[in-house]
Amino acid sequence: MHRVSPKMAHTDRVLQRGVEAELSWSPDLDASGIEIHVEDSAVTASGVVGSYAEFLAVGRAMRRVRGVTSAINKVVVQAENSRWVTDADIRRIVDHALTWSTTVPRTVKSRVLNRHVTLTGEVSWDFQRRAAQRAVHDLRGVESVENLIHLTTRTPVENAEQQLRDAMERNPLLDSSRITATVIDHTAVLTGYVSSLAEWEQAGSATWGCPSVTQVDNRLVVRPY
Repeated sequence: MHRVSPKMAHTDRVLQRGVEAELSWSPDLDASGIEIHVEDSAVTASGVVGSYAEFLAVGRAMRRVRGVTSAINKVVVQAENSRWVTDADIRRIVDHALTWSTTVPRTVKSRVLNRHVTLTGEVSWDFQRRAAQRAVHDLRGVESVENLIHLTTRTPVENAEQQLRDAMERNPLLDSSRITATVIDHTAVLTGYVSSLAEWEQAGSATWGCPSVTQVDNRLVVRPY
């Protein structure tokens, strides 16, 4: 049986109050239907929100709180005000949103089933993949988005690892001295420690700028200090 020390229990209670405060502070979601559970600095959110955009906002809010080492979002989307919207309706507005985006290539395709949107296709860069998801995640009726878009395989560049190190050293949001980046084929592997989930995400985002990288294996451990 896992025993929690009094000090850890106190820390978890403080962290729970912090996450709840951050959720209430966030104007882009209704936190009234959300419950927060914390164990060993790992945060789990459950409950109900009215849109997929709010679901994503819950995750962002959890990751913004200092001391959170992992964030699990189990919140359910129930778009009650959009029950009249059919899958066919959603497919049309998704295709429209993707077509009119200046960042999303025409190679991106979508399918819709039970309000769940799946994005497929191939693009050159991760920012294009993320742009496709942003284009559809706040559309009316959408309850979840699965991004299966792949990156095209590119010719490896020389000194890829040094380029990654240089990029992280330039980034004011990263302590690059605690991060090691290696490139194996087209996969970048990140190891070491970061102080927050926000820094963990920032390290991953910085890595996608390397021209030869099509996969990122982020093994960084969150260790607040």
